[in-house]
Amino acid sequence: GEVYLPNAPSIPVTINMGMRMPAWYDIASLSEFDSEDETGIKKSAEYVKQLIATEEENGIPSNKIFVGGFSQGGAVALYSGLTYKNKTRRYNRIKLLPAPTPTVPRVLYSQQGYSYCVMPRYWRPRS
Repeated sequence: GEVYLPNAPSIPVTINMGMRMPAWYDIASLSEFDSEDETGIKKSAEYVKQLIATEEENGIPSNKIFVGGFSQGGAVALYSGLTYKNKTRRYNRIKLLPAPTPTVPRVLYSQQGYSYCVMPRYWRPRS
């Protein structure tokens, strides 16, 4: 099978003083009380959904499609999977590696190492 490893676009990231860097969406702060970049998350998820739809159109069965990501990529993978509109052909595998996302009732694997210092430790049980 084929493997796609898309790169995040280079965008200004607020928490890094607005410097451009590869990111799927903007991050204003690491406070759990700040709002998320909903527009950026949705835009990135649409890109992932387009990749999935193309594979389905090319005859790849949805149960053979695996979506995963690390950190922001994991968050986008999860959001994409949960909001994918084609209910009859929904893909069934999502893999996340340190990703700031909630636990969901679906085939899901999420892993966070103790050496991952970007996400605050108190977020780990919540994600």
